[in-house]
Amino acid sequence: MQHTIEVAEICELLCKQNPEMDRDLLLTGALIHDLGKLIEIHVGVRARGTLEGQFIGHSIESIIWYAKYMEELNFPNLLRIKIIHMILSHHGKLEFGATKEPMFPEAFALHSADAASAMVSEIVSYVEESKLETNNDTNYHRNYKRNILLK
Repeated sequence: MQHTIEVAEICELLCKQNPEMDRDLLLTGALIHDLGKLIEIHVGVRARGTLEGQFIGHSIESIIWYAKYMEELNFPNLLRIKIIHMILSHHGKLEFGATKEPMFPEAFALHSADAASAMVSEIVSYVEESKLETNNDTNYHRNYKRNILLK
């Protein structure tokens, strides 16, 4: 939930900087892009992936949920497919799990906000955890393949 709020807040800032973007469209994408994680991840004593999550993934699960409601509400077709595209492209690149790469400004904005929230949160957590494990000024981060300053 924290990630979704962060993404929406970043998207709000991007809309203020780029008023020509469709704010309602972008915030809708921000709020529902990871909805499928409620199906993908089971939280009990510990978080674990579900079979649906392993076989289908959160982006497709988000679209399955979204499509049910959009049919009932008779959303205009272009708006419906833009929101679907935003969900499918929020990881940005095919090699990062996107089914499609972003094709319009709001989709690019959603991807950028999603990536910023995820990366910054990951690094902040890494720094805090590393400070408990070492007195070094830096610690090597395997995913980013570089030393990260801990001070």
